[in-house]
Amino acid sequence: MKKSTKLLILILVLGLLYSIGKFARGHGGGEAQNFLEGMYFTSFVLFLSSFTILIINIRHLKHYL
Repeated sequence: MKKSTKLLILILVLGLLYSIGKFARGHGGGEAQNFLEGMYFTSFVLFLSSFTILIINIRHLKHYL
């Protein structure tokens, strides 16, 4: 696997662990909302990371097209 793929998988796993942790630490009936907020944050970070990797490697994409 490429380094960028490993990085994205690591971000996803850490985000899931963060969301599960928010779910486990939640109290007062808002656990599901905390989990979803964690997933929204993870999705945003994954999007920014993927976009950054795409921009950095844009010249390599021409080779594959």
